[in-house]
Amino acid sequence: MEQLYPIRQEVADPFSIYDEIELPEAGEGRPFVAVNMVTTVDGKITVNKKERAEPIGSPVDRELMKRIRVHFDAVLRGAETVRANPYFPGVPEPLADRRESLGKSRQPVGVIVSRSLDLPFESPYFATGFPVILTAAASDPQKRRQASRYAHVEVVGDDAVDPVMALDVLYRKYGVRRLLVEGGAALNYTFVQSGALDLLFCTLAPKISGFREDLTMISGASVIRPTPRLKLETLYVHEDELYFRWRFAS
Repeated sequence: MEQLYPIRQEVADPFSIYDEIELPEAGEGRPFVAVNMVTTVDGKITVNKKERAEPIGSPVDRELMKRIRVHFDAVLRGAETVRANPYFPGVPEPLADRRESLGKSRQPVGVIVSRSLDLPFESPYFATGFPVILTAAASDPQKRRQASRYAHVEVVGDDAVDPVMALDVLYRKYGVRRLLVEGGAALNYTFVQSGALDLLFCTLAPKISGFREDLTMISGASVIRPTPRLKLETLYVHEDELYFRWRFAS
């Protein structure tokens, strides 16, 4: 592992690059929000999605994904991401010990965004703790009642989940001061569009998809205006894989 920016130096332990980062606790009445994603060189977050999803990142990237979670109170995913990967986005025991030493709960709170509420309630995701489901008033009331057997259900928006309302509820009701968003593309889009993102962790894997139906990192119905500006904070390289940390410019 080599650090390329802001200084150039060798890094003995590639898993350690985010261990000592210092993140602000919160914004103005809302959590500090970061996104963590891995993409191919052509910007895809899935490869061969229609037939058989293939992993994009290396084992180093997958370990860093867990290490990044140590710094956050909650991990948010969209319903499609949860259906595709119905496992709790937590940390292994050694990292749980580290969270505890930092004054945090052993595991982050799981948060899901879903209007349909068609979720894998019998999956391993719901076997760990009692997550939070963010939904809209337009969701089926009967499905909300069913979902409340497995999670805290919060209505934050009319026709769709409103990111600003969601952050307010997570901040006030659940004490979330740092929130990590792990996709997918439509969810990332709503957070960028609302101006509610502060940081982006992005791994660029040395792969190309080329498949037009594979998903990009951020995808929505219209161009985001004004165009978000990012400021590079750190950049590392390991075996042709690049690890960026970008700050959203205010």
